[in-house]
Amino acid sequence: DFWASWCGPCRKSLPFIEGVRADLKDQGFEVLAVNLDEETAPAYDFLQQHPLSFPILHDPSGDTPDSFGLRGMPTSYLIDRDGNIHSVHEGFRTADAEKIRAEITALVSKK
Repeated sequence: DFWASWCGPCRKSLPFIEGVRADLKDQGFEVLAVNLDEETAPAYDFLQQHPLSFPILHDPSGDTPDSFGLRGMPTSYLIDRDGNIHSVHEGFRTADAEKIRAEITALVSKK
């Protein structure tokens, strides 16, 4: 998941992703988040208000999102157990949350 502290939809998507991870981590679902703030302080402030249990990486240079062809934030890449990108979710709307959760649950269920 690519995010930034100034991204309004990210402030909704990250707590959602945290909840999905909490529910599915025992089934092998893991999250890596890449913060794209140029300075780390705003990201740390956000994480103080919204603690997350998954790893947060920091890429102020933007090299990682460039390699993924990122067009906006938040953007989440759902990657299967074999390392293949299964789907890409650009932006976040609360109305899509259950559909995204169902997609992740179905993918995690595949062994």
